[in-house]
Amino acid sequence: MSGGTLAVNGGIGLSLERMNSILKIDEQNMQVITQPAVITQELQNAVAEKAPLRLNPSRGTCSIGGNLAENSGRPNRQIWCYKDFVLNLACAEWPKLSILEPIHSKTVLAITSLQLMIGSEGTLGIITKAVLKLPCKT
Repeated sequence: MSGGTLAVNGGIGLSLERMNSILKIDEQNMQVITQPAVITQELQNAVAEKAPLRLNPSRGTCSIGGNLAENSGRPNRQIWCYKDFVLNLACAEWPKLSILEPIHSKTVLAITSLQLMIGSEGTLGIITKAVLKLPCKT
């Protein structure tokens, strides 16, 4: 369980709280582009008419970036794991900004940097933007 930062032994604390905008809701392609500090409940409310997102239960207090960093959710039909609907991530990695996209491969064991970033808890880079697919409304 995480949620707090304690910078010891020369460490730093990084706040992304100002990166809190939903940049685009693309209804035609069923995608949403969001910054990491968007509160999960706000995202769900913004897309409720277009797609029923069923994200983690603490959605009113957690952010999209934090959920991606932790890969929160449950692998069942009621609540989705974040890794299941991430299309792209923009990440600040030392020393540059990277855009991570999935690699479409016939090899089942292919692991991409996108898959590694989700759940890495900030150790591989800082998520600065996410493109998420929206489920079709049923």
